[in-house]
Amino acid sequence: MIEVRNISKTYQMGKIEVKALQGVSLKIAPGEFVAIMGASGSGKSTLMHILGLLDRPDSGEYLLCGQEVTKLSDEQLAILRNRFVGFIFQQFHLLARATALENTELPLIYAGKKNFKERVREKISEVGLEDRMFHKPNELSGGQQQRIAIARALVNDPLVILADEPTGNLDSKSKEEIIAILEELNRKGKTVVIVTHENEVAVHAKRIIMMKDGVVISDKNNSSALSAGDAPNGQEICEAVAMPGH
Repeated sequence: MIEVRNISKTYQMGKIEVKALQGVSLKIAPGEFVAIMGASGSGKSTLMHILGLLDRPDSGEYLLCGQEVTKLSDEQLAILRNRFVGFIFQQFHLLARATALENTELPLIYAGKKNFKERVREKISEVGLEDRMFHKPNELSGGQQQRIAIARALVNDPLVILADEPTGNLDSKSKEEIIAILEELNRKGKTVVIVTHENEVAVHAKRIIMMKDGVVISDKNNSSALSAGDAPNGQEICEAVAMPGH
């Protein structure tokens, strides 16, 4: 479903060039649960941004469902991002004046979809916060805010969930709750890619990719992770979501 081939990315920091990615190649199949690990500056977040269509590589190819996407326009990338990817961030990024229900509804509004309140309520119920859907972020704990962020990521039924340090701001109990939700989503067939520096989070993934200085230094299956259900049919999934211009 996801394939990157020899991608590189360099940032200019004043007079210094920072080679964030150097010839990275990898594939992610439908239904995988992948953790991308590495120290600060290893390139893991840059890779996440490229996988999530938030940034473009300087060179190399990115194929999503077999389609090269690096040359798409910004507008086409935005459409694709909204259709294919659900994001979860460390900082939650919830609108302070909006309720949990309104925050969850945002991707549908951006996609021009109306009258989907039932789907919004369903996703909030899936993360166990049906009794908090009319609360605003300042009335929710950190763990509850992250669960609403997960509901928001799911509301457009994306092909892949990209989570960038999703437990970084949470206490131990909330961290366990978020990991349990991600594991359950994966068991139901969702592809989950998580960027983390925490070993206790990464061990829940079925595959662990280690990065250092912009390159992949190891890519191993994790036999200790919980088993998933049957892997979804990648072709059927990709055919269900039209590419921009198709």
